[in-house]
Formats: sequence, C-alpha cells, structure tokens
Amino acid sequence: MPIPSQLEPGGVELQDEILADGNVSREEFTRTIAGMAECMTAHGATGVTWSVDDYERASWSMGHDSPSADIHETTYPLCYYSYVDRVMHALVESHRRDIDIIESP
Repeated sequence: MPIPSQLEPGGVELQDEILADGNVSREEFTRTIAGMAECMTAHGATGVTWSVDDYERASWSMGHDSPSADIHETTYPLCYYSYVDRVMHALVESHRRDIDIIESP
C-alpha cells in the first residue's frame, strides 16, 4: 500500500502524542483505530465498522460498505498512515520486546 504524500494533521498529531512516552496502552491503540474510522467516514466511506480484536497481538479489523474503488486506493491508505501506522509498529515492537524478556533465561 503506497504511503500518501500528504497525511491528515490530526492523525499525525494523535500518533505523536501517543508515542511521546514510548508506550502504547490499550486505550491509546483503540483511539488510533477509532480515529482511522472517523477519517474514513470524513472522506466518504459509508457504513464504517471497526474493532480492536486482540490488543496483545495488535489485531484490529475495519469494514465499510462503500462501493467506490477510491476508498481502497486513496482513503484507506490516507487514514491508515495518518492514524495507525506508527502506533501499530510501536505496539508490535513493544510486544516483541516483552516476549523476548519472558523467554530469556
């Protein structure tokens, strides 16, 4: 999925705020997914649904009933990279470190 040249300032600011302390809580992760859903709706997606399926595995899902190809090609990448991408990577890395600590002798 190509990274858009312009991102939503509100999403970038949200990610900056969440990542400032180096930790991503369940509530913060949920805020990023909710922000992405709001972004999708603001850009024309209809029937947007979302859930955080498993915080421990950084698993989430999102759906919509918009028939437009633009939603998949333009809006989804815009909203994902604006609201979720960096937080998702930080969460996955944090969980990876936690697993390494648990598994270390």
